[in-house]
Amino acid sequence: MPMAPDEKEEWYSKKLELVLKSLSTSKEGLKSNELSERVKKYGLNEIKEAKKDTPLSILFRQFKSVVVWILLVAALISVFIGHKIELVVILSIVVCVILISFFEEFKASRDMAALINLTPKKAVVIRDGKKVTILSKEVTVGDILVLERGGILSADARLIECNNLKIEEAALTGESVPVTKKVADLKSGIPLAQQTNMVFAGTNITNGDGLAVVVSIGEST
Repeated sequence: MPMAPDEKEEWYSKKLELVLKSLSTSKEGLKSNELSERVKKYGLNEIKEAKKDTPLSILFRQFKSVVVWILLVAALISVFIGHKIELVVILSIVVCVILISFFEEFKASRDMAALINLTPKKAVVIRDGKKVTILSKEVTVGDILVLERGGILSADARLIECNNLKIEEAALTGESVPVTKKVADLKSGIPLAQQTNMVFAGTNITNGDGLAVVVSIGEST
């Protein structure tokens, strides 16, 4: 069995041969008789949707912040000693801190919901040397994904081969222009937006085709 993938593993900087060896897979794909063990080890490729927060609950949660309470105590002290200007300044800071935290958490909540909705229902993989269509939740670490124009990635994967492959990653990087992908190894320590030999769950294939080996699934993506 392969070693458990480390979420901090820099798959983009490793030699492709080492990536395949580490995941105990090959370009021929996984064998049917090892799938059950992989599912036991890694689980299903799905993100469990947490209970949806309302904007009001997110707003109330901001008052649990230690920083907010420290500022409120400072505001209370200002009331007792009669420093009205300091009181106004402190309360203004409290409002700003709460609003900034609220909008960041609200946006993160919406982004997560959008990512879950973007996850495709099916995926094309190579298993036992043959191309097969499976449910996206059945994709596992070591699977060889078949990438085709118009598809949506169901997992994070390292490219094995590609032909004029371009992927829209705006949801992850904010970059509006599709990213041109390449198979070549990259240097260690580069940001996600520059990991051109990787493809990521929930992103859209706008051009080209290719193959990629899955390195992370579900909530590890």
